[in-house]
Amino acid sequence: MFVEVGKGISPNFERVLELLLNKEEFLAFAPDTEETRSMINIISVKFPLLKNVSRVYKDEQELETYIGSDLYGTCNQIMHLLGFLYPISRLISYSVFEKEQKIREGLYMMGLEDGIFHLMVYCI
Repeated sequence: MFVEVGKGISPNFERVLELLLNKEEFLAFAPDTEETRSMINIISVKFPLLKNVSRVYKDEQELETYIGSDLYGTCNQIMHLLGFLYPISRLISYSVFEKEQKIREGLYMMGLEDGIFHLMVYCI
């Protein structure tokens, strides 16, 4: 899912930098060139925290080595798990809400068919 930083419910870029700093995480940049360092310095004028949360890797190979390490793999697995938990929790909460409100029974009394009801639930 694509979410633009600073739009809708996502935090703005300054807040993202604060969260990274609090969690002692980093933004990765590669390769380690004068242009990369200049870009970080220029953006740091508007976002000073960027210098604190930036980590510049020598080249793409060094970055790939970090990404392939056990430390990164553990974090990646946790993120996948959290990605699956959200839709399941929404499905369970909708089911509980529907049971509380007895919406299904009311719709059946008004002539709703099973197929249409299930289509509606899965489209939402």
